[in-house]
Amino acid sequence: MAKAKTPKQSAHIELAYFLTKYEDKFGRKLLINKYALQWPMIDFINDFGYDDVHGLIDYFFSLERGSYTVESFYQNFDKLIKSKEERERRIVERAALLEQTRLAVEEFKGKNG
Repeated sequence: MAKAKTPKQSAHIELAYFLTKYEDKFGRKLLINKYALQWPMIDFINDFGYDDVHGLIDYFFSLERGSYTVESFYQNFDKLIKSKEERERRIVERAALLEQTRLAVEEFKGKNG
């Protein structure tokens, strides 16, 4: 990831990344007003950090949704954060449960093997 010197540069980098992800998903370019949309992006980067915003863009495009606009990304930012945290928590819980199951199977095989 490229690091920018100013918040405005960071916002433009993230908006360009968003547009790239959109084009990768749909095979066409999305036209946006980067000047108008840079201000909320600057706020998100200041509040949550560059890497978290970048990761949320990836997560946003991994979801099956009806709208993939920058505006819908902004409007659902809080829901995206909660959803991503819940998803990561469930992944950790599933890994722990899988490990418990593996250990129980080994113990069972040891007793009955």
